[in-house]
Amino acid sequence: DSLLSRLVAPLTPVDFLSGYWQQRPLHVQNDHNRDMFRGLYTREMLETGISQNLYDRDYFRFVDGDGYRSNDTFSPEDGEGKIDPNKVRAFFEQEGGSVVVDYVHRYHHALNATWQALVATFGFPATCTAYFTPPGGQTFPTHWDTDDVFVLHLAGSKRWTVHEPVVRDALEHQRWGQYDYEL
Repeated sequence: DSLLSRLVAPLTPVDFLSGYWQQRPLHVQNDHNRDMFRGLYTREMLETGISQNLYDRDYFRFVDGDGYRSNDTFSPEDGEGKIDPNKVRAFFEQEGGSVVVDYVHRYHHALNATWQALVATFGFPATCTAYFTPPGGQTFPTHWDTDDVFVLHLAGSKRWTVHEPVVRDALEHQRWGQYDYEL
């Protein structure tokens, strides 16, 4: 019962690796395994981590319809702490902005264990990033990633639209902004 088996079920890992991996997109809706990753990472864990100054401030990104906001915008008025939880909450709840935490696996044991299992399965480095987007929000416009990506949708609901690639095996310099028309 490997992590990969749980991620791609009802496909088998062999079917996934031979028919999808680095070939075409796959969306798996595991309704039968809905609770499989429950509690792996939650908004409460994010808020507690911010309040306790657990996170490295440089690993945050704050994104809204206008693009990225400077992390300095979320610094406490008194200069204490790394990120002001009240400013983050207002950004999320009142302004509809998304909160992105890079390398989040470094801060939570269960998430780190899941990340390590995925790294061990594929045998190459990986990162773990958490996205918190308010209801009705969208962090980024239609785009592609130049990395292979597994998305674990842990809470709430969202409509995901996964397309065939516009550029197959896109390289780091082939950013999606160059291909707005095709997207």
